[in-house]
Amino acid sequence: MAGGIHFLAPKNRSNMLAALDFHPKRYAGGLPGADRRRPNLFQWASIGLYSRESRLKFFGSDGVLNMKAVVDGEIVAQGNDVIECKGYQYFPPAAVRMDWLHKVEKTPDDRACPHGVQFYDVIVGGKRHERAAWSYEAPRLEMAQVGGRFGFWQDVEVR
Repeated sequence: MAGGIHFLAPKNRSNMLAALDFHPKRYAGGLPGADRRRPNLFQWASIGLYSRESRLKFFGSDGVLNMKAVVDGEIVAQGNDVIECKGYQYFPPAAVRMDWLHKVEKTPDDRACPHGVQFYDVIVGGKRHERAAWSYEAPRLEMAQVGGRFGFWQDVEVR
């Protein structure tokens, strides 16, 4: 279907529950509830792909995902390749201001984590937000999809 917009599961992701396929010719009259004078494929609020591991990617009304991790009004991470897992969003390293993260010493609880968690302080404008970011260095299978990515919490708001 040349010219179509496709959201397909990668071949190695047998756990994907749904794939979406939109083609402009099918919706030439406009989407349900859309402004028919100017049909727009992305007038629906969001389109998501879900899998059994709680993986979720959202595409906004403009067709682009733009998640941000913000602290003290500054963007610590921003990107369109964000994975949600067990209630947290995980950003790839390329989307994170790594110069604002400071690796902290592991506690006994950190060492006991089966996924090899590493916490980071987030330092913005000289203010330290202790253990506000983390990454799994050696995740088990159920968390493998977020291995090497960064999650944020506490003072850092992800939106």
